[in-house]
Amino acid sequence: MNDADEWASLQDAWGAAPPAATPMPDVSAMIARARRQRHLIVWTIAGEWALALVGLVMLVRDWPRATASGYMLLWWVYFLVFMALVMIGFTWTRLAALREPAGASLRDWLGLRRRRALLSLRLVRWTRWSTIPMLPAPFLTLFTARDAWSAAWSSAAIALLLAGGLLWARDKARRMKAELAEVDALEREWLDEPTA
Repeated sequence: MNDADEWASLQDAWGAAPPAATPMPDVSAMIARARRQRHLIVWTIAGEWALALVGLVMLVRDWPRATASGYMLLWWVYFLVFMALVMIGFTWTRLAALREPAGASLRDWLGLRRRRALLSLRLVRWTRWSTIPMLPAPFLTLFTARDAWSAAWSSAAIALLLAGGLLWARDKARRMKAELAEVDALEREWLDEPTA
């Protein structure tokens, strides 16, 4: 590099603007997002129990035919007990996500983001594990339906429901892991907290 090139590089360095500081996370936007999530959680709980109630009413109406054989009676008892446990587990987990910090500090609301992401990962595990005991359901509807058309659409609907739950769990797990990574990065940068 000759003198002219060195002088030009020095001028460029002197004229360069200082690096922009990383903006501090907007806590008010974080709070607004958490409140929207809270409303969504409440509506999700209400929707899940409304669907469960509709399904229960339909089952009670059709109970004599649905339990005409002994093995179907055992299946429905098993199904009702299992679904009651799943619904209670889902609802308890979602209710735990409703608690919000009273203050407006960055630490509190990053903690809420972390807690909700971890609770969502718990829902993912609930969904994956609850799919396994339900695998016989499409085959039972296939053999116990009134006619071939009912057997086909009910079995396909249940199979799609189970597959959709697994796909939802995979997508939810990916998004919540990204959320945890973002929270970790913000805590390291702004709270000087090492993360595991």
